[in-house]
Amino acid sequence: MKFISLLIITGSVFANTCFKTCEDIQQYRKETLRKYKRFQTYNYDRRRIFQDLKFKEFQAIFHKKQVKFNKCITNVLDVAFDRRNEDLIYLAKYIQEVDLIKIPKKDQMRLLHEILGPDSFYSYFKSRHYKWETPFSHYSFTGAATEVHSSLKNFAYSRHEGHKVNLPVYKRVGYSILSEQKNPFLYLYKKLFAKEIKLKARYFDENFSPAVSKIILVEVIRQIARENNEIHKFNEFASKFLLGMRLPENEINGENLNPDFEYSIHNGYFLGSKSFNMDINDKTTPMSFDCTSLIQYCAFGLDSFDDAYSASTLDSPEFKFISSDFVNSFNGYEVKAEDSGSYSRKSIAINNIRKKFEVLPLFCESQLMPGDMIVFKGHMLIFQGYKKRDDGSIAFMTIEAEGSATRSIGNLDREIYAEGKNCSVFQWRRSQILGAKVQAYIARIKK
Repeated sequence: MKFISLLIITGSVFANTCFKTCEDIQQYRKETLRKYKRFQTYNYDRRRIFQDLKFKEFQAIFHKKQVKFNKCITNVLDVAFDRRNEDLIYLAKYIQEVDLIKIPKKDQMRLLHEILGPDSFYSYFKSRHYKWETPFSHYSFTGAATEVHSSLKNFAYSRHEGHKVNLPVYKRVGYSILSEQKNPFLYLYKKLFAKEIKLKARYFDENFSPAVSKIILVEVIRQIARENNEIHKFNEFASKFLLGMRLPENEINGENLNPDFEYSIHNGYFLGSKSFNMDINDKTTPMSFDCTSLIQYCAFGLDSFDDAYSASTLDSPEFKFISSDFVNSFNGYEVKAEDSGSYSRKSIAINNIRKKFEVLPLFCESQLMPGDMIVFKGHMLIFQGYKKRDDGSIAFMTIEAEGSATRSIGNLDREIYAEGKNCSVFQWRRSQILGAKVQAYIARIKK
């Protein structure tokens, strides 16, 4: 797929425009693409998000620091793309070697139920005690095992006004969909190779994303190994993945892990990635980024990361920021030393953000330029531009390390407006269907 219709804008186009309907937004996107039709003649390889930016017009849009940031993002995506492909080839070959697809349907359904049973990976981690004082708990409500649970049973646990609630996620129960298939494992195997990921405001259309299908099949392989007392074979198999496979142990309070559950699959996405590996040149340990670590890596470099929660100097070059730090940086958070004389992780992060980024509220899509970062409490992504879909509509394209059912690093066709609101309300996360109001901000690299 070639990105030949990406939006290129200067920020002045329709700058004072906002929209009342979905039709208004589509018209804006189409007019913007037409205005910059001269840029559509260049061939954008699917893995090259930003061109070399040698043209004068491009230089008017992006300053040198932004260009450097863009190229870094492209490089990370290239590496993630290659490693995801290698992982899929490896998994497909292993599935063939163990004849997973040839298992009778009755046994397939039994295994699919057992991966959420009382002796399962899901139940084991659900019972763990986490470091809740940290913002990076590995198995939160968006953990990989929780997404498998949502996919198969069609509800997720969430919190609303202090109470735990069951939140429906899909139109149908995943187990029912699989039971209708002649060969459920073959159905999931084919889902691994979906070419494009679309993110809607709510995940109602597809129970089995490529990432969730991958996790389910790996968990089935684990369950078979456990039943045969061959967990060592599973761990040997799991250790060869290149994207986000080994569990970051320090996120579960340093407990001694059951060797049956030493490995977890996240498709390259981990909460609190510093607990894992972000050196894209190192293939000895699986690579893993979360949404903000992808931004931090390209804005500040690999050496900027630190798991520490305080430091003696405000200008510490090592820190870790999270999405809410950007929100607080705009809303007048006072950076100051604690009683101990040290500075908190939040103060250090916000100080670095204020030096590197311009942050302003996002009220309208027309404010956005390619390369802008959209941030709100809970997530951060990069606005890539627009692309014409096969049906003629214009897609809003992003670059992000996305959790939830997507669990991927890459470019996504994202729906950014709340369903049923005629594109009049931004919807940045699923919790908004419970009434939460989330203000988003634009973050831009300073010149």
